[in-house]
Amino acid sequence: MLILIAAVFFLISMSFALDRRQEHATALFRSISPDTNIHFSADYCMECHEGALNNIGKSALRFASDYQRLCDCHNYSNENYIHPVDIVPSDEKKENIPSFMPLRKGSISCGTCHDLYIQCGENIESQLSNKRFLRGGPYQKRTDICFHCHDEEKYKKLNPHTQLDENGEIIAARCLYCHAGVPDQSIAGFQDVQLIGDLTMVCQRCHRKIVKHPADADHHVVPSYKIRGKMKYTESQFGIVLPLDYEGMIFCATCHNPHEKGVIPAARLGSKGAGAEAKHRLPDKICMACH
Repeated sequence: MLILIAAVFFLISMSFALDRRQEHATALFRSISPDTNIHFSADYCMECHEGALNNIGKSALRFASDYQRLCDCHNYSNENYIHPVDIVPSDEKKENIPSFMPLRKGSISCGTCHDLYIQCGENIESQLSNKRFLRGGPYQKRTDICFHCHDEEKYKKLNPHTQLDENGEIIAARCLYCHAGVPDQSIAGFQDVQLIGDLTMVCQRCHRKIVKHPADADHHVVPSYKIRGKMKYTESQFGIVLPLDYEGMIFCATCHNPHEKGVIPAARLGSKGAGAEAKHRLPDKICMACH
């Protein structure tokens, strides 16, 4: 009899505990914000799951497993996606997709690349080594997962600073990465060439944006009268050019020569620094150019 009473009390206490957990989960659902990280935490299961685990240890997903709604916190849109979803890959692509990257109803979904169950619960090891819970991870580089399906050779990063072919001839297409036309390097000066768009942004398309560079200072400014005088003196003293942008501001190419060595004839001032480390126009003493 005592055992039966104890069992009843146990079941009642378990029921209250489950009710409290459900209330806790419901409260979390109501109070969650777009900045809340629900991953790798058992507190937020009900954000994605509908209820109890099934016989294989998994629970049904909310929104009929619609990943765009489940992953709505990531503000998916055509402007910011890493990879489009809800598309049916071509037969050629399907042949490359490995079996551990499942399609959903024949289409690519968030779950094709992300194994959502890796981050269910407080899995510290995976959170540190595979924080985006990528299938087949962890990976050394973010793009490594892409080449399970895509041909890596077709996605080699273009280096616009490689501007000469094996015969030493200028590769015109590389000039057009920054220039509106191919300049005549034998006679053209900086004011004679037309570049595409904002000159700083031309560089930041590949190089990450560093606001305070170098020496933790913002150099994208119009130089003072005193600094401009020092720059003119440096140009004359060392036989170099320190060009300003079209608005008279210091920009990336003021200090760095973006051309490959040999593109601009060696006798011209604009050629200096092209082969130097970091392409500094005044190697080893670039700060002295202005200061």
